[in-house]
Formats: sequence, C-alpha cells, structure tokens
Amino acid sequence: MSEYCSICKLAKLIIYSTMPKKLSVLTLTPDENNILTGDKFGDVYTFPLIPSGEYVKVQAPAKSYEPSATNLTVHTKRNLESLEQQMRQAALSKNNQAERVVLNFEHQLIIGHVSLLTDLISVTRPADNTVGKRSYILTADRDEHIRVSRGVPQAHVIEQFCFGHTSFVSSLCVPSFEPKVLISGGGDNYLLVWDWLENQILQKVQLPGSEGETTVRGIWDVSLAPTADNAEPVKAIFVALEGYVPITIGNIYNSPNIKSRSSQLLCYTLESDSTINHQHTLQLSGNVLELVGIDSRGSIFVAVDTLRQSDSTSAWKSSSQPPLESFRLSSGKWIPAEDSMVIKINSEGTSSLPATIEQKKQKELNDSMYNLGNLRKRGDYDE
Repeated sequence: MSEYCSICKLAKLIIYSTMPKKLSVLTLTPDENNILTGDKFGDVYTFPLIPSGEYVKVQAPAKSYEPSATNLTVHTKRNLESLEQQMRQAALSKNNQAERVVLNFEHQLIIGHVSLLTDLISVTRPADNTVGKRSYILTADRDEHIRVSRGVPQAHVIEQFCFGHTSFVSSLCVPSFEPKVLISGGGDNYLLVWDWLENQILQKVQLPGSEGETTVRGIWDVSLAPTADNAEPVKAIFVALEGYVPITIGNIYNSPNIKSRSSQLLCYTLESDSTINHQHTLQLSGNVLELVGIDSRGSIFVAVDTLRQSDSTSAWKSSSQPPLESFRLSSGKWIPAEDSMVIKINSEGTSSLPATIEQKKQKELNDSMYNLGNLRKRGDYDE
C-alpha cells in the first residue's frame, strides 16, 4: 500500500480516540504537512502531521473544588448525604480537568457543515487563464451539498457550492491526472462529472441497477507509468457500489429477487473532453472495500471483505478468505495478476471472527461496515 495511505491510516489510529467527535473521513493536504479530518457533526479540523514543540499544551492547573466541611464537622444524616455529593462532584471535576488537558492538542476548526460530513478531499488546481495555482478543500454532506472552499489558511473562504445531486453525496474524486475534473457519487444512482471550479456539470452517468437502492461506496483514480504491456501511461477511474437492485424477470418486477453489486468494480476511462466512459466491470471474490494503485508494480490492489459472503452485507462465511486481489491492464482490460507482495500478505491471513458469534454482535459489525444506506432519507431515490 502506498506511503500516503499508510500515513493516513496510522494517523487515524493515533487521533481517533482523542478527537472530541467521531471521525467520518481523513486525508492529507497536498503538501503532506497537515492532516484534515471531518466528523459526524460536519466539522473539519486541521493539525500538523508532525507537531512542532509541545503537542499537548499543559494548562495551569485550576484550583480544584474542595468542600469546606468534613466528616468531623457534619453530624446530621441530611448534611452527611450532602457532603458525600459534594465530594463526588469534586472528584468528577478533577477527572474532567485531566481530560481537558489530553484533548488540548494543536488543532484548528476550519470548516463547518450543518449536516453530517461524508467525504473530504484536498487538491491543488494548477494555474489557468483565470485563476492562479491554488489549493482547495472539497467537502460533501448528507444534504446533497458539495462545498468548494479555499485551502488552509483561507478555508473560511467559500468559493461556491456544486448543486446537482438529489440525495446524499458519499464519495468525491479529483483525478490526479486531471485536477480540473471532479467525479461525485452518492445515493441517487448516478455519477456526476464536474468542472468543479466553474460549477458546471459536464456529464451525468447512470449506474447499473438504477431502479434500486444502489449507493456509491468509493471512487478512485489510478495513474500508472508505462509498462511492457502498456506503452502509454494508464489513467483510470474505478467505482465500487453498495446496496441491492431488484431483478426483473421478463417484464415482471419481482421484488423478492434482489442482486447486490458490492463485489463488482466498475472501470472507466477519462476522455479528452473530460467525460468518463465505462470500459468493463471486474467481478471480485468479495465485496470491494478499498483500492490503491501501485505505480512501481504497474498494478492495482483491491481489498475485499473477508468475512461476509460475496454480494451480501449480512450473511457471514464459515471461514475467511484472502484480503487482497491484484490486477493489471492488458490489451485494454484489467485482468487478475500474481503479485509477490499480495501473495505474501494473503499468506499471513487476517484476524478472523468465529462464524458462531452471536447475532446481535454480527449485526453491530455489519452496520459499522455497511452503513451508507443509513444516510438515505425517506423517498430519496427515484422509483
């Protein structure tokens, strides 16, 4: 996995337990000097990847409250009960003071949404005839909004909003090889391709299963250097979905028959007119969780769900499967490829959970992994 992803995952582990609110997304600024985090309350924070000086500010200890009375000066039952309450409050005050010192690390609140924040990316757009080179922060939320803000330290400046989605936006992608283009997706069964600085929709791309509750789980751009199999650089867009679509038998809509596309990976190319074109669809052995391109190996690595049955968000397997699959581009199509790194990782296995785990715990784990459907409002998608 790339150094970038490793840093992000490590940083998330470090700060997850100390942030005041639950995180929903994390990324690095383009210069890789600062971490940006978004949380469930719609706030975006920034703080240095490598803190300088004292990371935790030590506050002057506040004078702790101590009851003036003691067991020696209080005798009645009612007064003794009151004294016990005062002593418990004093102990709680001391604990809260210690907690405030722990949370008082170097950070800054830079952006606020009124709705749950669902995705966050930080990009640098090169100079053109109208705007010089400048960094931006793009954020998405449950209320169909995509906000374009300037980068740190001018994140308080909102350039504009991109309106076009009719449901929540769950994933944003600005391709590294075409930073003027934004690809967004969420709960409304289509992708939108934007010139995001001009607030212009360039293309609306219908997703498979448009008659069902399909949600975009992730959008990734991959740029790979030329290889022996590909004389030209590889530039691709991948999309993973979550949710189910109904199956139509003949002309009859059969609601009990549903099919999930969670184990499929849609492959697109970005054309010269800044539109995307669907090339083919990869079928994986499990639900797609994450994807990364490894330029030095000319491949993509795809992480899949090792516990649940393919195309299911609830049914568990009797035994876990290898967590990674690798692919390379050959003759215009992505095909499975053997990679020594993937083989080594898969040979180590993964931490498995017993298939006999109680149903309540299974549901909790399922809901924590597959929760995008909870963002959908009643009547969100087109019938």
